[in-house]
Amino acid sequence: MMRLVLLVFLFILSAGPACTPLAQGGVARLPATGIDGAWSRQVVVAEHGHTVMVGQVLILRQAGRSAMAVEVGQLPDGAAGRLRMDSAWHEGRRLSFRTIRRNEPFCTAPGRCQGFRTGTFALSRAEFDAALQSGLSATLIGPDAVVKVHFPPALFVEARDRARTLRLWP
Repeated sequence: MMRLVLLVFLFILSAGPACTPLAQGGVARLPATGIDGAWSRQVVVAEHGHTVMVGQVLILRQAGRSAMAVEVGQLPDGAAGRLRMDSAWHEGRRLSFRTIRRNEPFCTAPGRCQGFRTGTFALSRAEFDAALQSGLSATLIGPDAVVKVHFPPALFVEARDRARTLRLWP
């Protein structure tokens, strides 16, 4: 019996982030900061060794200025540490990608922060419109790994549709 319990425990540990529930999309108005926002659900955008890369799309507005972004984080399974990334590329073009230089937590739900933020893509309106059709693919490059990620078009559509409920999108 003890051996069975140990095997089940080892299975749960080995499953790691693959069993982690990912955050659903949503909308919020934060009067204290003047920020309104809409975001898509989180999805797995890549797997690299013992690390699952997770992403979501955000549309934010403050003081009449809008920003469209794609956030990527990572959920290591315990056997791997944080993957550091320096840049993001697509078809020979460097993308607007802000890397995270310290161990900032990546959350999949309120109070469930077990991974690391990796970075954020800042998108122009034209780039966002293109991603509505084809998604966003990039190669993240850093001293620890080279990882190809893909954010499907459905995430951009979902964020846009949620943003419309707050009148953040025409």
